[in-house]
Amino acid sequence: MNSTHALGLLLVGLSAVLLATHWQQWRDFQSNRTRKPRWQSHVVRTLRRRTVASSLMGVIGVTLLAFETVPRTPLSVTAYLFALVLMTCWILWLGCLDMVANRRYHDEEQLDQIAGELRRANVESDRSDSTKS
Repeated sequence: MNSTHALGLLLVGLSAVLLATHWQQWRDFQSNRTRKPRWQSHVVRTLRRRTVASSLMGVIGVTLLAFETVPRTPLSVTAYLFALVLMTCWILWLGCLDMVANRRYHDEEQLDQIAGELRRANVESDRSDSTKS
């Protein structure tokens, strides 16, 4: 067994573990009854991106394992390597999208929390002003 096979097996195994984790997160999400619409949308999109990336990781692993079946012509090897690079870039792109989406979601949550605190402070300020009058 060479390093390509070992890497392929590692990627397939890692993909299986990640997909099982995503499946469990999806089941936990489905059983949660206290869902905010924004949070629900965020979780669905996040799990979709992560499932696609984890699946692609498994496909890359299987592709690495199947290298011996690729004919040794320049066009075949080029297409094989191009497919590997394309899938890898797609995974990186999904990871970047996930990072940006998570950051945006948490920023929006913080802004909502700050806005709520400001509303409460304004209400308390109005109450104290009305009692002074």
